[in-house]
Amino acid sequence: VLFTLASFTYTKDKAKAVEQMTAAYKPDLKFAPEDLDLFGEALIESKKINEAVQIYEKVNTDNPLPPGGNHKAASRETQEAQAIYLAGLGKALQEKGDAASKAQGAKMFAELEAKYPWSPKMLEVNYGTALALHDQKKDDEAIQRIQEVIRASKSSAELRAKSMLLLGKIHEANQRFELAIDNFIKISVF
Repeated sequence: VLFTLASFTYTKDKAKAVEQMTAAYKPDLKFAPEDLDLFGEALIESKKINEAVQIYEKVNTDNPLPPGGNHKAASRETQEAQAIYLAGLGKALQEKGDAASKAQGAKMFAELEAKYPWSPKMLEVNYGTALALHDQKKDDEAIQRIQEVIRASKSSAELRAKSMLLLGKIHEANQRFELAIDNFIKISVF
């Protein structure tokens, strides 16, 4: 119940929502993966990356794959939880900023894409993969990923805005200044 309250608070006051979730969180209890995902995202935005990693590891621990690790034999709920785990952990690792963590985050995104391509988390994966591709100077591939996020009707306004910002940075890095300016202006729409 407290996580539901925090989810409503989150859109208006993220700091207060983090306080509410932190007070409600008990590591020995099992929570809905979606609630822990919101908590993990809030921790990432608050730059509490190590705590976010622990939250996503808990999602994995509480929702394990069947013996042998066969993701196809897992229930739909377990598969969705595993997708949340991979996307969240990938995002947290990318936010750490060092090259090794970014590479590990990209690996998590690739695993999610291979195992759960139907997941709603694929929009976040496309954005995270685009970040990794841009770091590797593979901007044409990054642009394709970003455009999928921008065009998706289920993409959140925040994710679209981040994607537009990244697209603008890519155009700027490639000296396509008019396109960069155009993308930076469009961000306010999202």
